Amino acid sequence: MGVYEEAQRWVFEVGYSVIPLRYRDKRPAFDALKITGQEHGAGWAEYKTRLPTEAELKMWFTGPRRNLGVVTGYNGLVVLDFDTQDAYALWHDWAIDQGSDVAHQIVREGYQVKSARGVHVYVQVGEPVTSYQVGVIDVKAEYGYVAAPPSIHPSGHKYQGNDKVLFTVNCLDDVFPFKPTPCPRAVSAPVYDSPWESADHATEERTAPGAIDRIKADLSPADLIGVAASPRKQVVLCPVHNDTEPSCYLYPDGHWHCFGCGKGGDVINLYMELNKCSTKEAILALDTGHIL
Repeated sequence: MGVYEEAQRWVFEVGYSVIPLRYRDKRPAFDALKITGQEHGAGWAEYKTRLPTEAELKMWFTGPRRNLGVVTGYNGLVVLDFDTQDAYALWHDWAIDQGSDVAHQIVREGYQVKSARGVHVYVQVGEPVTSYQVGVIDVKAEYGYVAAPPSIHPSGHKYQGNDKVLFTVNCLDDVFPFKPTPCPRAVSAPVYDSPWESADHATEERTAPGAIDRIKADLSPADLIGVAASPRKQVVLCPVHNDTEPSCYLYPDGHWHCFGCGKGGDVINLYMELNKCSTKEAILALDTGHIL
């Protein structure tokens, strides 16, 4: 099944929202989002709370090759992202040995996707869930997204689903009762007797300064709003307020400032404004090496 057909299935058969991602990338395809005529630039914030239309799906997925992103949090969708096979094996063994009946079913019959390094486990949850992390395990829920089959990972790996059932549970604890544990910064990672405690305390690299450097080296505010990059200062319509005359300046050093609304910053700040998200969420979304 192609990306367009799979996007239609998610939206019209299963009832979940989707967005276009860059091909062989994990970041939103901001150029595609821009041409759908959103009022305030090329963010994907509105698809956190509504389904795309058939016209939007056709515009996104029947032209240039793109990856498919499925929005988590919408309609209760939660994805457990096990960043390594070992992390998935720990959860698998817990579910079989100690988990509830529905945890057993999800292990054996639930919808799962093989990612480049680990496994994504999809489940619909009846209670609101906020995204969080337990070591190398991401719980992708409210206002997140994951790259879904048949997307191509930057490494060349093709995401592959198992064509099984997407189960519904009343609460996340039925299948994943583990909570994030604050961890003080350490020089070296300690070893713990419990594998779950070890996972809780795993070194978190996804929002380290290196991620910010990668983002700024690879992406500019112009890329984010879908205008051609230039070695000179540009003046454009501000993407974060109702601008009728160009008042937003894009500078060659990678920062922007709007003299109409007074907002500005770097590409991360712009993403935060467009998508109404936190700094951490913006870094995770823009860092090509670490988006799901």
